Amino acid sequence: IVDDTLRALAYGADIPFAHLGNNRVTMAWRPDSMTPLWRGLFGSSVAPAAGEVSTYCCSHFVVSRERVWLRPRQFYADALRFVTSPESYFYLPAPRKPSKQSRTAAAEMKGRLVCQNMMFVWHVIFGESLSLPHRMNDPSLPLFLKTRNIRTAYR
Repeated sequence: IVDDTLRALAYGADIPFAHLGNNRVTMAWRPDSMTPLWRGLFGSSVAPAAGEVSTYCCSHFVVSRERVWLRPRQFYADALRFVTSPESYFYLPAPRKPSKQSRTAAAEMKGRLVCQNMMFVWHVIFGESLSLPHRMNDPSLPLFLKTRNIRTAYR
């Protein structure tokens, strides 16, 4: 998908946003970690419920300049500040809840899910709806991107 997408873009294809991964995200939207991430990024008092957000796995995508410009520069500065701050680092669930000062390196690594959870929100940041259709049914994608997902069944 990457080679074909880059070639198409080089030849002038209009692809405002497209994930480059094949599989859909199958991990659960956990309100205890996703709601604080959503609120921290978007400054919203409400966040989507479990099942309202569906997208493709991982943070590999192409996005047009116009889509990036949908949000002001300050949004990106605030988002960067949030995801790299202690506020985002410590709100996420860990196997146990030690104090900030006494967390072990292993517990910190297990609790540091901001980067992984970002895959749930990139498409929203760049102007797509909460629930992306399956690629093969997405009318906004060019034909070569309408590949069937590797995984054929989703729980």
